[in-house]
Parts: sequence; C-alpha cells; structure tokens
Amino acid sequence: MSRYHLLDDLQLITLLKNDDREAFAEIYIRYADDLTNFTSAKIQHFEDASDLIQDLFVKFWEQRKDVKIDRDLKAYLFSVARYRIIDKIRKNSTHQAYATIIQALAIRYESF
Repeated sequence: MSRYHLLDDLQLITLLKNDDREAFAEIYIRYADDLTNFTSAKIQHFEDASDLIQDLFVKFWEQRKDVKIDRDLKAYLFSVARYRIIDKIRKNSTHQAYATIIQALAIRYESF
C-alpha cells in the first residue's frame, strides 16, 4: 500500500510540483469521482462530465509547476471544474443557437 494516502493535500502538491506521479495519482484518487459526480449533475451527461474531468486532470498535470494552491486543494479543483462546466454550457448554447439559425436558413432556402 502506498504511503501517499497518509499525506495531506499540501504535501501532495509539494511532491506534485517535483514531478511526483504517485502524488498526482493520489490526488486523482481522492477527487476524480466527486468531481465527476458534481460535473455530471450540472451538465447531465456522465460521459461529457467524465471527459471534462479527465481534461481537467491532464491540464493540472501539465501545469503542475505553476499551480498556486496554498490552502484547499479540493476547493481549487471544484472551482476549476465549475469554470469548465460554465464553458461547456456556453459552448453548447452557442452550438445550439447556430444549429437553429442553420435550420431556419435551410427551411427558407427550400421554400424558394
């Protein structure tokens, strides 16, 4: 069994900044399921929520050296997830609006 489950979040962040993959894995284990559940409740598609959280963790790993978390990792991750949810909803709304416009144009075109 890994000793990482005994570490607190700030210790894990310190290790993460030093490229420790096991620290990253422990952070993922601690928070991925809760983040996915939170996200799927907001966008109501589990697959989309899962993809969004996977992308969040990929970006988190890529930017690990620049992460500035000095208190609450959980709050940080949920905040990032919330902004990604907002972006996803905004993007979906834009796509739906364009689809409606294109459909209206197609109907007009067919009537000529």
